[in-house]
Amino acid sequence: MKQVDEERSEAIRRKKEREEQHLYMNIAVVSDDTFREHHGFDLMSTDLDPGDPALPTTYRVRRTMKVSEFTQLVAEDKGLDVERVRLWAMVNRQNKTVRPDQPLRDPEDTVETAAFKLSSRAAPFKVYAEVREPGDDGKVVWPETQGPNASVLVILKHFDPVTQTLSGVGHVFVKKQSKVLELAGPILQIMNWPAGTSFSLYEVCIQ
Repeated sequence: MKQVDEERSEAIRRKKEREEQHLYMNIAVVSDDTFREHHGFDLMSTDLDPGDPALPTTYRVRRTMKVSEFTQLVAEDKGLDVERVRLWAMVNRQNKTVRPDQPLRDPEDTVETAAFKLSSRAAPFKVYAEVREPGDDGKVVWPETQGPNASVLVILKHFDPVTQTLSGVGHVFVKKQSKVLELAGPILQIMNWPAGTSFSLYEVCIQ
């Protein structure tokens, strides 16, 4: 009898899920953690095997969930204060890569509205979770991405010529008017390389 009740409850659950399917949407979250495990030219791939550390974390949430609520959810999953997490909408570029495009600036937007305004509307809605360390005063200051003093988010990958492997490293910010040479300092720091280390830079361009 217990088994019959469980089967009936499961059938009711599945029916309710089908009926409410239109109320939900999937959001794929790319982080520096998943990016570091990705060994292709892009930041992510959604066709990886389950359990692959490079697979983005997918959330199924109500379309009416606010951006602020979703950011809180992602932060809690990462064990971080929500003030340290900023989400970026990702878009499909013409070179067939997926890149962070701009932050989700309005916390009162619903996730559906944010996806409609900022992404290519391809399912799932893809976002990049930027995590920032607080300053000496304990406050988190986000680089400005608009206006005359805007900074650009640069995604870094490292190619190891010895092992012939390509791996994600992380991200840095540089001013829009900066020269390529000015990336040297942040790269040496993020790679923990000694000052004066020689390296070459290449821009990924997929044909």
